[in-house]
Amino acid sequence: MKKLINEVDNVVNEMLDGMVTACPKYVKRLPGLEVLVRAGGSEGKVALVSGGTGGIGSIICETLAANGATVYITGRNTEKGSEVLEKITQAGGKAYFVKCDISVEEDVKKLFETIEKQSGGVDFLI
Repeated sequence: MKKLINEVDNVVNEMLDGMVTACPKYVKRLPGLEVLVRAGGSEGKVALVSGGTGGIGSIICETLAANGATVYITGRNTEKGSEVLEKITQAGGKAYFVKCDISVEEDVKKLFETIEKQSGGVDFLI
């Protein structure tokens, strides 16, 4: 189990490092603060959920939206993204789907530019 946790931690750190490198204007790493989610503390905040089209990611998106956050759902599968988006909006939440492959630097830049234009920035990056 410890080996698996270390592998997941390494993947997350590589992803965050890539986002910081691609978009230093929008993404900064804060020591000890990798992911911030507070139930009920997301009212009026903007959340970006990478991989928001998957099982756990979609649940995180739905939870944040239900607690008042504007949620940017990202993923490579437009159909799944549309399904998550529809579920959130039907429940009265505010969300957007942006197709993005986080391993492609240009996709990440476009993602953050879109969020900056529409919502002014990101409060939560998950």
